[in-house]
Amino acid sequence: MCSNQMRPRKGQKNRPHFAHINPTPNCSPESALHFGFKELLYISLLESIDKNMEVNMSWKCQSCDDRHFRNLIKKSVEVRKEFSFGVCRPDISLFDKNGKFIIAIEIVVSHAPEKIVIDYYKKNKVTLIMFKLDSHEDINQVFFDILLPTHVDVCLNPKCTKCGNATVKNYLYIIKGACWSCRDKIKIAAMVSIYGRYSVDAFNKVELELASTYGVDTKRVFSETTSSTYRAHICRKCDFFIGRHFLYSEYILQALYDDKSYDKYDAGYRCIECE
Repeated sequence: MCSNQMRPRKGQKNRPHFAHINPTPNCSPESALHFGFKELLYISLLESIDKNMEVNMSWKCQSCDDRHFRNLIKKSVEVRKEFSFGVCRPDISLFDKNGKFIIAIEIVVSHAPEKIVIDYYKKNKVTLIMFKLDSHEDINQVFFDILLPTHVDVCLNPKCTKCGNATVKNYLYIIKGACWSCRDKIKIAAMVSIYGRYSVDAFNKVELELASTYGVDTKRVFSETTSSTYRAHICRKCDFFIGRHFLYSEYILQALYDDKSYDKYDAGYRCIECE
């Protein structure tokens, strides 16, 4: 920044912004964009904390791919601007009632935080929130009812009780198909998440019980094609079983591409590291 004084402007024609008190040729549009967004967001957070109001935000999680929603200042009682922590100086810092640094907000126009800064946040369990700005139109989102940060390094899904990693959301697909042998109706079960899909041969006990409540019939069978024994879907009428190859190509994949009818149910969370 050029370090010259600026004043807020809020007119009827132009969006709210900051302008130099004394114009200078040394201040770039990039710096002005960064400064303007930071000042407006800082003022908004300051006023919201003072008035005990919520500042809601929503982001697409990079861990689970779900869209999360949260009150940004739920645990915050103090906000500081460009406060130095030695190794880093966040654009905006939020502190809890015990004075602990809990959230770092970085406004990114051209340069994202360096690795040493990100490592500092992780080590000290500080949530990093980034707003990537591409044009002056992005300043308008400060006035949105819901902030839309580009990056938030927190997943709100439950943590695995075994390894402590974030779990992923699972959905149970009950696919409506026909038996390959007698053409009677048959129901196929598949668990689907952002990391892929799997069927009854990989279901745990709870998932098998859940599928059974929706009318899915399974049993352990021996496949001559693969010379192996595994759990498969069976036809209630003729006892024919659906082999692994046809299970995915003719039922699951077709459902995922909307070529077969299916019902979708919330199946809770699962840790991909432990299970």
